[in-house]
Amino acid sequence: MRIEKKKSALTLKYGRHEKLGRSLRRGLEAAKTIETKKPLRLIVLVLKNLVKERAEREGKKSSHSQPFTSGSLDPRDGNTSTKTSRSTKKCPVKASTVKLKDLTTFERLDNEFNLKPLTPPQIQPYMDEPGTKPEDGGWHKICLEQRDDREYDLNDWKFNPESLRLNVWTGQSGPGVLVIEEIKRKTGPYSSQISQAVYQNDFDPSTLKYIYFVDVENEDTLGFVKDQLYTSSNGVVEQEDEITERYEWEYGSPEFDGLLGTKLGNHVAYLLMGAFKRGTRRIQRVRTWFAFQELQMQFIIENINDQSTDQAELVKHLATASRSSSRSGHATKESGSTKSSKRKFSESNDEETPRPKKLRRDSC
Repeated sequence: MRIEKKKSALTLKYGRHEKLGRSLRRGLEAAKTIETKKPLRLIVLVLKNLVKERAEREGKKSSHSQPFTSGSLDPRDGNTSTKTSRSTKKCPVKASTVKLKDLTTFERLDNEFNLKPLTPPQIQPYMDEPGTKPEDGGWHKICLEQRDDREYDLNDWKFNPESLRLNVWTGQSGPGVLVIEEIKRKTGPYSSQISQAVYQNDFDPSTLKYIYFVDVENEDTLGFVKDQLYTSSNGVVEQEDEITERYEWEYGSPEFDGLLGTKLGNHVAYLLMGAFKRGTRRIQRVRTWFAFQELQMQFIIENINDQSTDQAELVKHLATASRSSSRSGHATKESGSTKSSKRKFSESNDEETPRPKKLRRDSC
């Protein structure tokens, strides 16, 4: 007897890629869960707390609102409840301490400094756009390679010279931009650590805004884009141009998470985790296009602190406005009660006004 399993309501569109990408996306900004991921929930909690305080002043009980506790999303102490504890687990990716000078076993085959970028033609059209065009000055083109020193027989037809290249990193770094043209790793430091070391050797890591991958050959990433992402259901039309139309995959979409779950998406996520504290940087969006039938990718890095500051100011302003309105409402109620008491007092005086006249007549 065959038993068919029911499909889960949480079935992901892109399977393991989307699952891994979603966990990496959450991990990047987990430290800022309160400010960035659930601002509406925080605002609701602030308002509920104000309602509770007002109800206590009026001597009433409010069963639907609860004050802040040590396990709630209190903006004053940054605690998180058990429901969000999964986002605050200790990150397995540690801060990278690898420096370019530490890669002593790597040979520098190319090491050029230029005032202008040696931009590959595959990504040149999209690097000249406003907001993405890199600044001139201080560009560093570098090729690092670590080879296997074992002896080999050149007459062996089964021998592949490519197998001697254990680790390879080729690309260039500029102000706010990292262009990666070739990466390969078998042993030693992770490729994301080498990318970080290359950039921070010449620039402050906090200035990094764009990461490009040129002529992607990674089977996992290329296969995902061609077979799952570039489909008619996603609105992607097949083109025969030398440089095709660029597609943007927005933050939080299944397509975005799927790209983040690929090998090159992992590379960028691990680079950010190794270079910055959790909750300070995130990948804002991913752009993909084909040039000369080769996949090109661009990852845009965003500073989370800028957004969290704005949202914190919004919550603070809302809380202040709510408190002021609560106080004004309370003051209005007190003034209203004072007026009503004065009105009652005047009415009672009006009722007793004839009595003094009688007294005066009796006295006469």
